[in-house]
Amino acid sequence: MKEFFTIDDLSVMTMLSTRTIRNYITKDFLSGKKIDGVWRFTADDIDKFFKVDFVNQSVQSKKYGIVFNYLSNEVKNENSVCSIYDYSNVDNDKAENICNRMIELVNSNQYGKVTFSYSYNGKKKIVRILLTGTIMDIHTLMNDFINLSQ
Repeated sequence: MKEFFTIDDLSVMTMLSTRTIRNYITKDFLSGKKIDGVWRFTADDIDKFFKVDFVNQSVQSKKYGIVFNYLSNEVKNENSVCSIYDYSNVDNDKAENICNRMIELVNSNQYGKVTFSYSYNGKKKIVRILLTGTIMDIHTLMNDFINLSQ
């Protein structure tokens, strides 16, 4: 399990640009530690960040935008899929583990142009992963994800 997350990790999770995340750091909406010139954030730092109302709304808008853009784009260059995976009854540690595994896979760049979004609702204990990409890339990614989970 990852001990720290980077700006790039947050960008992948939230679909916010790294510039937006840096602006949130500057405005003290996101706290972390700079180690050897690289920002590092704990799970608690990220949890506090998501509790800021307009940050949460911004992230949700990005996620809903993925589905809307997918549905409204009638002309696709290749066969594609938009998938939403919900995992129920997930505690904080397991949610973090799911997120870490998915980030590692998506960042490996072996799944084409897969779009990834992650959210965790601690009150309802639900992890939601949203993926878009070619059918084969999503299929391969999810098979690899499941194999890592076993």
